[in-house]
Amino acid sequence: MSRTVKAFRTSAQIALIMAVLTLVSKVFGFVREMIMANYYGTSYVADTLNIASGIPNMIFAGILSATATSFIPVFSKTMEGEGERAANLFTSRLLNMLILVSVVSSFVGILFSRQLVTIFTMADAEAFPASADTMIEKLQWILTHLSWYLTHGWTGEKAALAAFYVKVTFSFCLFSTAGGVLESYLKYKNVFIAPILAGYLINLAAIVFILFGVRTEDPRLLVFGVFAGNVLRTVILCVLARRKQFRYTFDLRMNAAVRQIFTLAVPVFLGSTAGSINLFVNKSLASGLPTGSVAALGYAELLITLISGLTATIIGTILYPKMAQAYSLANKPRFTELFTSGLTVIIIIGAPFTLGAMLYSETVVQIVYERGAFDLASTGLTSTAFFCYAPGLIFSMMQGFLIQAFYSKHNTKTPLITAVIAVAVNVIANLVLINYLGHGGLALGWSLSAFSGALLLLAALRRQSPGLLNLALVKKAAAICLSAVIAVGAAYPLFFFVGTFFTDHNWVMPRMVLLGATVLLAAVIYLPLLKAFRIRELSHLRDMFKAP
Repeated sequence: MSRTVKAFRTSAQIALIMAVLTLVSKVFGFVREMIMANYYGTSYVADTLNIASGIPNMIFAGILSATATSFIPVFSKTMEGEGERAANLFTSRLLNMLILVSVVSSFVGILFSRQLVTIFTMADAEAFPASADTMIEKLQWILTHLSWYLTHGWTGEKAALAAFYVKVTFSFCLFSTAGGVLESYLKYKNVFIAPILAGYLINLAAIVFILFGVRTEDPRLLVFGVFAGNVLRTVILCVLARRKQFRYTFDLRMNAAVRQIFTLAVPVFLGSTAGSINLFVNKSLASGLPTGSVAALGYAELLITLISGLTATIIGTILYPKMAQAYSLANKPRFTELFTSGLTVIIIIGAPFTLGAMLYSETVVQIVYERGAFDLASTGLTSTAFFCYAPGLIFSMMQGFLIQAFYSKHNTKTPLITAVIAVAVNVIANLVLINYLGHGGLALGWSLSAFSGALLLLAALRRQSPGLLNLALVKKAAAICLSAVIAVGAAYPLFFFVGTFFTDHNWVMPRMVLLGATVLLAAVIYLPLLKAFRIRELSHLRDMFKAP
């Protein structure tokens, strides 16, 4: 067995553990959203919480991603060149700078929460002139009266609740930023599992405060769960980092290493923020649609991120440092094998999930959410969004891994350029499709953006590294997609014909069993097809369950 395959096997076992723990975390997230859906459905409370969470997340999610990507190589260089003390000082200075930025941003968010809500939400339909009937005409009105748009958003109780949520969400950004740096530090120290477990606290605390909010009939309490969870997670990460020899120093000086972090992080921040901007643009435009549209997009988005979080995110996290090492050592064959294996595994998982999400969107939403205040109307809104998000799933997964591949080659410029183009595609598609498909058009615009982003990254990678994307890889991807179409298509009749017995009944358990049986049948067909097409990377998935 080659060194690369052994490395992949060891990484696969780590990935399996991470996948299981991430799955548990996602389950907690689902439980949180199911409880939220049960009590608040697609009401204005769910809409406001989605919008208020999205405003700071759009900024700080990019900061955390950029810091995590840039931190490890600079920290490693400092540790190896100057020792543990210098590396700790570098980490402390970076922490202090980010905390300072977070504190200033939090004050801005708290002081101008109402203005932020106004800017990032669309006015109610009656606020527009009578001549602006369609969504296209409303958007044209906004473009020609920009100052009016910036001063006309949500009003009344909805705006007041959203402003309160914004104050709190900006407040806990201080802790999420510090936690992000400490998590990157722990990853360098080969501590992968504990940070995932610490992240459970966010969902657990959120669940507790949702129940408190319901019991006291005070929806303002909902946001404090995430706040408390972030504080507890950061405290635990501090303890773990200290056990791994991290010693904090209050020092605000920017040395060469800290400046290098910011130099590397700026393009990464702009590139990684693109995804958050796309999703937030969707919700911002949806704020002008009927009540529940924003919440429906949020519920559907959670289903999409569950799949991508268990595949592309974990595979990229494991393979990114190995690809970076191979590139630094000028070991082109190993880099190519790692890249090909990672991309192929993503397609193996992403292709059937994408098709399945489209075919069974309504059933999945019913099983996961439909209970209590989440009624048939909420299911209709959310399943429409989920169906329109689904085509972009595999491209979003590929896009995340391809960006990691560019970063491992010390190229942050190309992902930034493609991200800007993808955002433009999303905005243009949203403005066109919202008039015809409503919130479903916004989700479909995201899918088109993910497709264009992945396509541009593949084209750039082929141009910059001609041998990396060869005809053999294209044929392999085509064979995988054909196998997925055959397997999912062959299993669908079972679901369709048996499912006709439940058309007049809202029985969750039989639908869940039926969907599980359909997925199992598809897998029984899919795996032999992959083996028949000699998809070698299939063994990497099997190796996850083997001892090294």
